[in-house]
Amino acid sequence: MRRGEVIALVGENSSGKTTLAKLLAGLYRPQQGQERWDGRSVTDLDPEELRHAIVVVAQDHTHWPMTAAENIALGDDLTEPGVLPAVRQAAAASGADEVRATLPRGLDTLLDKRFADGRELSGGQWQRLAASRGFYRDAPVLI
Repeated sequence: MRRGEVIALVGENSSGKTTLAKLLAGLYRPQQGQERWDGRSVTDLDPEELRHAIVVVAQDHTHWPMTAAENIALGDDLTEPGVLPAVRQAAAASGADEVRATLPRGLDTLLDKRFADGRELSGGQWQRLAASRGFYRDAPVLI
C-alpha cells in the first residue's frame, strides 16, 4: 500500500476482512508472515507510536454516554487550545455537523437519553459521529 492509496476489503461473510483489518490496526499479531510499515517489521515498532499512526472507524462502534464533542475527541481535553476547533472541523468533514445542527446544545448535547436533557441518535447519525473520530485523529492510516 502506498501513501494516498485507497484499498477496499471486499469478500464473502467469514472470508477474513475483519481479521485483516484488525491485523492492520495492530489489534492482532500475525501467526505467520510479516506486517511491514515503511519497510520495517511492525514487531520492531513502538506499539504506542503505531497506535497513534492508525485510526479505526469500526462498523459496529460504541455509543458513549458523553457529549457529542467528547464522543469525537475521545479522551482529549476539550478545554485545551485547538481541540474544539479540530472537533468542529472533523464533524464538518464527516457530515456530523448536520447531526450537530439537530441537537439542542449542539456538540455539548449529552448523547444518552437516560440522563436529563440527553438525546439518542439514529444509527446513521452515530455512524457520522464515529467517522468524525477518524477525521479528528488525522492519522496516516485510516481503517
